[in-house]
Amino acid sequence: MYMELGIFADPYDISEDHSVWLGDFTGSIAWKQPRGSPFISLVEKGKSYVMAAWRTTDDMSCYSRPGQSLDELDETLGKVGS
Repeated sequence: MYMELGIFADPYDISEDHSVWLGDFTGSIAWKQPRGSPFISLVEKGKSYVMAAWRTTDDMSCYSRPGQSLDELDETLGKVGS
């Protein structure tokens, strides 16, 4: 199996200076570019979301932790959608 892009919720560690990882402000969601895959670049990040430019698209990933209130989820989705 060949993976071109990985998305991780609650990763153990995201290295700030590692060029193949992109993470949000809280460390709850991350993108990883596998070796040999097309380059990814950060478009935007915030609390519980990160957007990456990959190939010809901007791809968004967000994370809603268990127990998060509906107000917190609505706030995150509002930021993602804007």
